[in-house]
Amino acid sequence: LALELGMFVFAFFGFLLGLKFLHQKTLSGVLTGFEKFRLSRFFFAFGLWAVLLLVFLSINYAISPSEFTWNPNYTGLLVSFAIMCLLMPIQTGLEELVFRGYLLQGLALLFKNGIVPLVLTSLVFGLAHMSNPEVQRFGWQIMFPYYVCFAFFMGAITLLDEGLELAFGIHFANNLISSILVSTPNSVIKTYSFFEITSENPQFEMLSWSIMAILSFLVFKKKYTW
Repeated sequence: LALELGMFVFAFFGFLLGLKFLHQKTLSGVLTGFEKFRLSRFFFAFGLWAVLLLVFLSINYAISPSEFTWNPNYTGLLVSFAIMCLLMPIQTGLEELVFRGYLLQGLALLFKNGIVPLVLTSLVFGLAHMSNPEVQRFGWQIMFPYYVCFAFFMGAITLLDEGLELAFGIHFANNLISSILVSTPNSVIKTYSFFEITSENPQFEMLSWSIMAILSFLVFKKKYTW
């Protein structure tokens, strides 16, 4: 797990060097359109998405409890959680910086609008995840639209909120909470978790995610008066 996430540390420093010496841009300039990174937005998005994940996991458990196996290795869980808290912000942050920061900003300058860059970066994000194990298991016909829709949602809230704080918070919560709560045979992040699921239902997960995204969008829209 440390090796898998640790490679993003080197990629992050490479990204920073390119940002500084090739583009003469600051990290803050890619992260947000405001003077400084808005931590309150990051933590609010993280908390909201974490709660929604817990709610839909509970619903899934209530529908089919036989598919869940409670088998935590507490030492492994503690070590895994520590590693993810240390390295996962870099992994998720780098993805947000590249797709919803660097590429979205650069393409917006090229096309002079936000819609085309939003669609293009969403498609590229989907293609970048096509080597994930769940794609081999369920097929690209299901997983590619899922990744593209996820990226489109994240890109849309980034554009509307003029910063990566909300998208970063959701992405971090999605990876951290999902990984520590449930592991599956096709999990891209291999770690210890509280529950193990032997069979997966991508259609239910897609439906759950869609509802979570809509609810989150409505909450953000009202809270931040977009």
